[in-house]
Parts: sequence; structure tokens; C-alpha cells
Amino acid sequence: MNIRLVIFDFDGTLGDTRRNIVMTLQSLSARPEETLVVGDMPVDVLMGKGAGTHTCAVTYGNASRAQLEEAESDFIINDMAELTSLFAR
Repeated sequence: MNIRLVIFDFDGTLGDTRRNIVMTLQSLSARPEETLVVGDMPVDVLMGKGAGTHTCAVTYGNASRAQLEEAESDFIINDMAELTSLFAR
């Protein structure tokens, strides 16, 4: 398994973030369908979906579980330790 970690910090608006993810994926020669965007806000989920990646929302951040469910993330986890189980799938 080849795992690369890229951390984004932005102001919570979509703006050019989708394009930034696409450009980052291209620079890493990574494919969107093999990429997981993890975030604590619905905008993180939308950003990842807009770039064609898988998405994982975390419930211990700024948004409620209901808000994250409404964004239709591929996965929702309650603890970062749960993240490793996603890679076993």
C-alpha cells in the first residue's frame, strides 16, 4: 500500500480548492479514484467529491454528524483510529 499525506488548510470556502486538489494529485501522479480526502466540514467533502476523490468525514471537528451526513461523504468516522480500517477494504 502506498500512502501519501497532503494537508490542506483553507478558509472554508470552495473557491479554487477543487482545482488545488486536482493539481496536487497531478503533481504526485496520484489518481483521484485512489485518493481519500479527510475533513471535518461539509465543504471538505464537497471539495473532495468535486475533485473525484473518495471522502471521509470526521465527527470530532467543527460540523455536526447530521451536517456531514447531508454532505454525503463516502465514510464518516468518530475517531482517527478508525481511519486505518478504511484502508483494509
